[in-house]
Amino acid sequence: MKIAVMQWLWANKEWLFSGLGIALVSVIYRFWFHQPHARLSVRNNSMVGSPVASGSNISQTIHVGDVIRNDTDVFEKSDGYKEQPSPDQIQAYLESLPIYQQADAANAYCGLKVSWPVRLRALFPLSEVDRRVLKTTCTHDAMLGAGYTRIVAYVDVRKYPRLKIMHEGTWLRICGVITFVSESGGHIRLNDTEISFD
Repeated sequence: MKIAVMQWLWANKEWLFSGLGIALVSVIYRFWFHQPHARLSVRNNSMVGSPVASGSNISQTIHVGDVIRNDTDVFEKSDGYKEQPSPDQIQAYLESLPIYQQADAANAYCGLKVSWPVRLRALFPLSEVDRRVLKTTCTHDAMLGAGYTRIVAYVDVRKYPRLKIMHEGTWLRICGVITFVSESGGHIRLNDTEISFD
């Protein structure tokens, strides 16, 4: 069996190590070999990058100097906001479906309350006309990134003035209600958002 796998890998090395091959192997790996992860939460700890966990099937990713305090735990528990499914899980699931089924599956996510760690990608100001048409008091449309998925949400920089000084790529946590998921899952819109920072 091992010899057959090695022969196949050698025969398909050019395709396998191209961008498409790596992406396909990554998706297959995530679906077939994905282990459940224990949730690790570190609160107000001065030992940055040194969390301690116990139990079985624990997978940890530690970013030294790039820690997000999970200030939304109480908010999540009391109001039903969850980290799962993640944006990339939504995208991977939709892409696994036949094209005909993707639209209905994408619509099924609408109304779900989520709380995701994301990176700030861009802020686009909303004009007075935009705000009237959209029936919102928010000042900007925020583009956020979570893995390969683009997340957009209306935000109010008057409520969150820290957004005015944040650089592209800065981590934050956004909680909101999913109101739109593109059929491919690559684009998700959240409404009724709340933001927390590290």
